[in-house]
Amino acid sequence: MKHLIKMLKKKSELFGFKVWAFCFMPDHLHLLIEGKFPGSDLKKFVSSYKQSTGYHYKKYVAQSRSAGLQSCQNKASPAAQKNYVAQGFSPAPKPAAQDRSAGLQSCQALWQPSYYDHILRKDEAITDIAQYIFDNPVRKGLVKHYPDYEHKGSFELDLKHFF
Repeated sequence: MKHLIKMLKKKSELFGFKVWAFCFMPDHLHLLIEGKFPGSDLKKFVSSYKQSTGYHYKKYVAQSRSAGLQSCQNKASPAAQKNYVAQGFSPAPKPAAQDRSAGLQSCQALWQPSYYDHILRKDEAITDIAQYIFDNPVRKGLVKHYPDYEHKGSFELDLKHFF
């Protein structure tokens, strides 16, 4: 998870975006971002982030395989599945393809090819939308109170004052 957050910070700075809120869920990611400049390119930012983290994910899967874990297969042990969630990756429900060199089944991609975006209207406050994002783990039953969820944050808001 630390790698995903570190890469989010790095890519947001590189591509000129403020990250008002993020929340990594077991099967998706919520972001509330704002371009800092007229030329800030959302598509390039998201593409670069997905590419970098997807590469890290594949590397992690390869290391798991070499350690004898049945990563990204439906047969993964509960301990291995917990490890994926802790890393911010959820096990792929179905193998995507055969790895011809090793005869192993490879993982599905970490990210879907596309993403959903929503442009805030003038009457939508950033803090209200951030609160909605931070409440996702509560709505999904992962925690009782949103401050208890570890995989959330902001690079712009002080969450101590926010909560």
